[in-house]
Amino acid sequence: MDASAMTGAVLALNVSVALLALAVGGHALEWLLRDLPDAASRVSSFTLAAQVHAAAAVGLLAVGLSFGPAGLAGAGLATAGLGLVLFCGALYLHGLAGAVWAMPATLPGALLLVIGWGLIAAALARTDGTAMSGLP
Repeated sequence: MDASAMTGAVLALNVSVALLALAVGGHALEWLLRDLPDAASRVSSFTLAAQVHAAAAVGLLAVGLSFGPAGLAGAGLATAGLGLVLFCGALYLHGLAGAVWAMPATLPGALLLVIGWGLIAAALARTDGTAMSGLP
């Protein structure tokens, strides 16, 4: 399997996990934590993580399939991916385990997401339009 196919497979798996968390996770967690005093905060953290994860995963999949893992877009994919792990990971940990200690990781995660998407935007601006020629 070449690097582009591997990137596409990993990104597609990321989308699947995000959509599963979005579809089922919040409701199941709400039921599991119903008797805890911090349940609302934890469910809110998990739901936000699932929403951001799903939106970013779909966007990263589109970029990965359009550009592959090389160049400026590849750097943006890696940076945004790391940001996604930090941001959503901290929120998932808080939601699932009540790990308040993980919450400070959301700030660097969000910054890396913004930087990553900025790199991807720069890569789009530098193309001659052929990478996005199949879009309407």
